Amino acid sequence: MLTKYGRRTALSLGLPLLGGTVLIAWHYPPAGLITLVPALFTFSFFRDPRRETAGGENHVVAPADGKVVEVGTVEKAPLLDAPAHKVGIFMSIFNAHVNRLPLEGKLLAVQKNPGKFLNALKAASARENENVTTLWERSDGLRFVVRQIAGVIARTVVCEPRPGAVVQRGEAFGMIKFGSRTELYLPVSSEFKAEVKTGQAVRAGSTILGKVKA
Repeated sequence: MLTKYGRRTALSLGLPLLGGTVLIAWHYPPAGLITLVPALFTFSFFRDPRRETAGGENHVVAPADGKVVEVGTVEKAPLLDAPAHKVGIFMSIFNAHVNRLPLEGKLLAVQKNPGKFLNALKAASARENENVTTLWERSDGLRFVVRQIAGVIARTVVCEPRPGAVVQRGEAFGMIKFGSRTELYLPVSSEFKAEVKTGQAVRAGSTILGKVKA
């Protein structure tokens, strides 16, 4: 299944490549791989796999597929302006790039920040790269932040909801096209307890990052 956030892009790139594969393979079958491989990659990148949301309402699920590259705390989280727990996830070009909300929440603010396009594996990318930062509030008043960060290849960040929209835990809300990084910030007052470590592979919506207080 293709994600709605990139269906048009996937079809506009993938279908011509498949057409080229047929034409090339008609004359010389082995050469068809030249266009078949990028066609399959294109459709794979924009896939939207079905996920069962793990845990209960106080379990924080991963906002992205990929590898955990940072688990720690910061003195001042973006938009929260307060000390917070932070989890950073790197998405390679082989991961599904649909972002899912880690907790149920109402979108309060969207901040689009222009910047560079550094490799998302570098720590500096979190500070300097173009990103979309969103502030959410759970029904019990707990606020948290999700930051979608562009990478060296990724140039388009999609965040579909607008302020006032309510998104459920594990529900898709956007994507980053072609490899990048997603970060989650939870205030220290949430008493978030991380259950993942750096280097661990996670799946959006179905991997539990930790738990916040009830």
